[in-house]
Amino acid sequence: MNHWPLQAWFLTGSTLGALLCTQPITAQVVPDNTLPGGERSQVTGNPNFQIDGGARRGSNLFHSFQQFSVPTGGSAYFNNAAGIRNILTRVTGGSISNIDGLIRANGAANLFLLNPNGIIFGPNASLNIGGSFIGTTANSINFADGFQYSATNPQTPPLLTVSVPVGLQMGTNPGQISLQGNGYDLSVAVPFFSPIVRRNSAAGLWVPVGQTLALIGGDIAINGGTLTAEQGRIELGSVRSGQVSLSDGFALSYSGAQTLGDIHLSRQALADASGGGSIQVQGNQVSLADGSIMLIQNQGAQAGGSIRVNAAQSLKLSGSSPDGGTYGGLTSETVGVGRGADITVSTQQLIAQRGAATLTRSYGSGDAGNVTISASDFIQLIGRSPINRVLGSVIGSGSFNSGDGGAVTVSTGQLSVLRGATVSTAAFRNGNAGNVTVNATRAVEVIGVSDPSLQSAIASTAVTAGVGDAGEVTINTAKLVLQNGNINSSTVGTGNGGSVTVNASEYVEISGAAEPVFSYIGSAAPVVAESVQQAFQLPDRSSGNSGSLTINTPRLSISDGANITVSNNGTGNAGTLRVNANSIVVNRGGSITAATVSGEGGNINLNVRDFVLLRNNSSITASAAGTGNGGNIQINASRLSLLDGSRLLATVSGVGDAGDITVSADAVQLSGAAQLRTSTSSRGQAGNITINTPNLQLSGRTSGLFAGTTSTGDAGNLTIQPRGSGQDVRVELDSGAQISASTASSGRGGRLTITAPESITLTGNGSIISAETSGEGVGGNLTLQAGDLNIQNQAEVSVSSVGTGSAGSLFVEANRIFLNNQGRVRADTSGGGGNINLRSGDIILRRGSNITTNATGINIPGGDIAIDTRFLVAVPNEDSNISADSEDFRGGNVSINAFAIFGLQSRLSPTDFSDITATGANSALSGTVNVTTAGIDPTSGLVELSTDLVDPSGLIAQACPANQGNSFVVTGRGGLPPTPEQQLDDDSEWQDRRRLTVAQQTNPAREIRSQKLDGSTQTLRPTADMPIIEATGWQVGPTGEVILVAATPEPTMQNMLNQSVICKGRQ
Repeated sequence: MNHWPLQAWFLTGSTLGALLCTQPITAQVVPDNTLPGGERSQVTGNPNFQIDGGARRGSNLFHSFQQFSVPTGGSAYFNNAAGIRNILTRVTGGSISNIDGLIRANGAANLFLLNPNGIIFGPNASLNIGGSFIGTTANSINFADGFQYSATNPQTPPLLTVSVPVGLQMGTNPGQISLQGNGYDLSVAVPFFSPIVRRNSAAGLWVPVGQTLALIGGDIAINGGTLTAEQGRIELGSVRSGQVSLSDGFALSYSGAQTLGDIHLSRQALADASGGGSIQVQGNQVSLADGSIMLIQNQGAQAGGSIRVNAAQSLKLSGSSPDGGTYGGLTSETVGVGRGADITVSTQQLIAQRGAATLTRSYGSGDAGNVTISASDFIQLIGRSPINRVLGSVIGSGSFNSGDGGAVTVSTGQLSVLRGATVSTAAFRNGNAGNVTVNATRAVEVIGVSDPSLQSAIASTAVTAGVGDAGEVTINTAKLVLQNGNINSSTVGTGNGGSVTVNASEYVEISGAAEPVFSYIGSAAPVVAESVQQAFQLPDRSSGNSGSLTINTPRLSISDGANITVSNNGTGNAGTLRVNANSIVVNRGGSITAATVSGEGGNINLNVRDFVLLRNNSSITASAAGTGNGGNIQINASRLSLLDGSRLLATVSGVGDAGDITVSADAVQLSGAAQLRTSTSSRGQAGNITINTPNLQLSGRTSGLFAGTTSTGDAGNLTIQPRGSGQDVRVELDSGAQISASTASSGRGGRLTITAPESITLTGNGSIISAETSGEGVGGNLTLQAGDLNIQNQAEVSVSSVGTGSAGSLFVEANRIFLNNQGRVRADTSGGGGNINLRSGDIILRRGSNITTNATGINIPGGDIAIDTRFLVAVPNEDSNISADSEDFRGGNVSINAFAIFGLQSRLSPTDFSDITATGANSALSGTVNVTTAGIDPTSGLVELSTDLVDPSGLIAQACPANQGNSFVVTGRGGLPPTPEQQLDDDSEWQDRRRLTVAQQTNPAREIRSQKLDGSTQTLRPTADMPIIEATGWQVGPTGEVILVAATPEPTMQNMLNQSVICKGRQ
């Protein structure tokens, strides 16, 4: 950032003034001999000089002097004849003209004073002429016919002309022009809120109404001097080489200027063209210091005019009036029906500081002028007046009556608004505030300090008891940095706030470094202090509507308590907040809000290509606190992450309804007590939550999604579903995270629906998906549609009631339901209701997991459980249960339709095993358990044998003893169907084709290790010569194991099978 010190400007101006003041003011008006004989200037008197003669050509009168200075208290009187239009005076002797007295002329003649060596106007200098005054250090005056009236080449035979002057020809080193004075005599009744009071002082240089006062030279210094051209024109031009063109009315054009010099106004200098006049300033470096002012104030029907500053390098404005009542700088006012003057600045660098301003204001029915500033490099607005802190350095426009404020347009490379400075428009009665437009190719920075009175701002405000509205605020830049400041269009009365639009091609960063100062961008109707209400006769509450906020940027960062908002604390409506970005990061208490008290709340729409990240107690909130409805929140992003206590909320605490929250993202993550919530704490209805995502991850105690009510208003519905057609969805909750649609009062709970074609997984104590009631209100229903539903480690899915309200119903449809390690599916109730419907391919309960609709309370029956599945599986001794018990009344109903049930058994009362119960308060109040299975007959497919058996002795092979190394292979039925009419079932085969190998018993004491069916091993110590008996059948043990046995059905058969057989020929 480029800075150039104020001290340099003070040194330049002070030194120039001091040097010029040290020049002796000699009482000399001496003619030369350059005009034709008989037409030379005639001078009489001293110190009051009367000037006669001269060469007249038509309406032009030419004078030529070797010296021209007027002493203090003296005068130079041009005694021109009537009909003279232009008095053209040159000084050829090489000396500076020191004017500290009066210059006057007859009639309405215009007076040109041409001295290339310099002109000094002292504090007592004054003019009394009927026309315009042009004081210049040019070399010559150019005429339309090509004639030049030269002060540097006076010996050339003068071919004087009747033509009109059309320009000034500057030399290569023109002299300086200075004007000394004691400063302006201006005052205001109330700073900022009252018009400037102009004294009718004759001090300084002034011209009659409608005339031009022009100073055109090298460098120009006005040190406490005043220039006045009522309804006329003031021209200040610093040109070091080139040509300046003159047009009708002596409006100057600098298109032919080659090199520009510097112009410096200091010590409360004043250039005043009030009454619809114009001020034009042309230079290289232009400065107004010590509260110096360029002013146009229009009264009555006076209208128009302009203040135009063209500074090739820089314009610097500094300070306020000594009493702190008036801004220094450029000021346009209207106090009548006429329009105020426009202010236009063109430069490379603009600095305004210490309470200086570029400002247009309307105190009447006329509109204020517009402010247009173009600074190709940078604009810096810094601080407030050290004398009166109300006066901040400002570029702006205001309306204090029925007239409208002007528009403010700023175009630059970089705009810096620092330490309480502002770019602003305002309306304080019936007039409308103007629009604010900032175009900064590189950056905009708005930076204040921790003092609330020193907030920097780009703003438009309506502070009205009338109908005046705030203007729109538009910022176009690459980078926007906001710290301890604000960008807003707001209303604190009956007027409406305007819209705010920020377009930043690289990023927007908003931060608030310290309380109680919080940076924000938005359109709002804030609460105002009582003193402000009384001062502006405002209503107790604002009734105007807030405007909308739109931010378009690749990166938006909000931190340290900063905020973007559309809010209304009055009876008006809030606007809409839109952000279009690649990423949004809200950190350390930052927030995005749309709030209303009585009016309709604003909506929040975030369209983000990549991610939205909230962390460290940050929030996005749409709220309604009175009769108004809350706004909706809609987020479209690739990823939404809420971390570390952050919140995404749509709430209502009045009779209005809360808005809805809709999130569409490829991934949604909440952790560290982060919450996404809609709620009502009053009569209003809570909003709905809709999450469209393929990947939802919730982690940490109290983290989660909540749609609830704590009052008479109903809770909203909560829906989780795929973002796109045919998309898989995975929902994961762990470490105490929750998804809940609940009621804690008389309001109804909402419906909770999750569609997750891939899976829903809950892990850890406190991890819950629930639609519960803990008050009088009826709980909502919970519907889960999933590929796999996994509930583990004390997690649960619940539609329970712990109040007097009836619990809702739970509907689950999944490919597989797996409950493990005290996982729970509950519809327990103390207020009635509470039903569970499960439809799944497989349902598995492990390690103390439960499916319950248990009830407590007088006349509260247990709920109903309906299960439709292929296989219902539990481990008998793990105490996993299905129960519809009632502690104080009738048990519920359990209906199970399954292909097969393993490990669960229906019992009259709970045990330490895995049970199915519907127990009531007593045996007479027991519920029902209805279990339907496939009912397979294990004897199906068997063929009854004939009673006429053949002699088995002929069919029995003579086997060798087992200790001789023979083998025995056992095969099962394989995949045979239960009946011959049924098809083969590829997953019904049971087989055990392991070879049973017995070691040769050559050593009776040798140990043999054998493997059991459950995988464990045992040691066998065979007895010598003990024969191995072949199995003749099998039995199922009490724990389900298969045992081969050698029992014989008939004694005769047993004798034959037990007969010892010895293989012949083998030893």
